[in-house]
Amino acid sequence: YLERALQELPPPERHTAREILKNLVTSEETKTVLRIADLVRAVGKPEDEVTRILSDLSNRRLIRRVQHEEGFWYELAHEYLVEEITRWLSEKEKELKRIRELLEQAVRNHRNLGMLMPAAQLRLVMAHEDDLNLSKEERQLLRSSVQALSTRRKRLALVAALSALFLIIGGIAWRYVY
Repeated sequence: YLERALQELPPPERHTAREILKNLVTSEETKTVLRIADLVRAVGKPEDEVTRILSDLSNRRLIRRVQHEEGFWYELAHEYLVEEITRWLSEKEKELKRIRELLEQAVRNHRNLGMLMPAAQLRLVMAHEDDLNLSKEERQLLRSSVQALSTRRKRLALVAALSALFLIIGGIAWRYVY
């Protein structure tokens, strides 16, 4: 049913529809819900085009619109679609999906707890930054995390230098005393 429904779409919209559907599954092969702004950023198309395609996919009962406090979110209408859509994903897309989910969790941690990203996560995200279509909030989190990491490294370097200096002075003083 899925392939047939997509074939009924005009060719220019078919690719975008597939990209939208791929964004509605997680790296763990489950359904997820996304805001229209997230889908627009993910597929890189204008909001009016994405809205039109979402409406078409909804009319074909492939997705459904879910009311949340902050507006409408979209999800796959049926769990059975997840397996077929997951097969469309390349290995690189699967990897980017895992990294995107890691970044989204880091954003939630920052919003709720004020936590910045650990160095290992930061390096992973930064290595794929060009492929992730980052939001302003995500970019700000990366900048803040890089800045904090840099500050921490400078402090550690200063502590190490002072420790070395004290050891040298202590060694010299020991030689003169004994």
